[in-house]
Amino acid sequence: MNDQLPQNFVIGIEADASFDAIEDTVDDPFSAGNTVTTKIDYSGTIRARLGYAFDRVLVYGTGGFAWAHAKTDVSVLGDSDDATLSGWAAGGGIEYAFADHWSVKAEFLHLDYGNHTWFAGDPWASTASATADTVRVGANYRF
Repeated sequence: MNDQLPQNFVIGIEADASFDAIEDTVDDPFSAGNTVTTKIDYSGTIRARLGYAFDRVLVYGTGGFAWAHAKTDVSVLGDSDDATLSGWAAGGGIEYAFADHWSVKAEFLHLDYGNHTWFAGDPWASTASATADTVRVGANYRF
């Protein structure tokens, strides 16, 4: 949802959600043959957007709340832990309206989900931070 203000400024709010397949596996330096795998399977953001319109082109910055569901598996223990992480998102992009209701866009987002302690209460508890940088391209239809 966007609203054009005087002097070609545009303000809006945007929400998105996605099913993801982001995975990272690391070797445990303290246990030979042990791996720790973390997967993000879905995520989303709710962000404000502020931009400037040049005819049919919008250049904008964006920022707000980010969340992701993640699961960590430790191979040697056969144990796993999952959590919904929350933090912030910030970035920017460009959008081009090629028809009355249609536009295409390219956007960069930095996502920071903060720190989380995995396996809290267990002797192998570990605190780690989670961040991601994404580039998105897409088409939008406005009703």
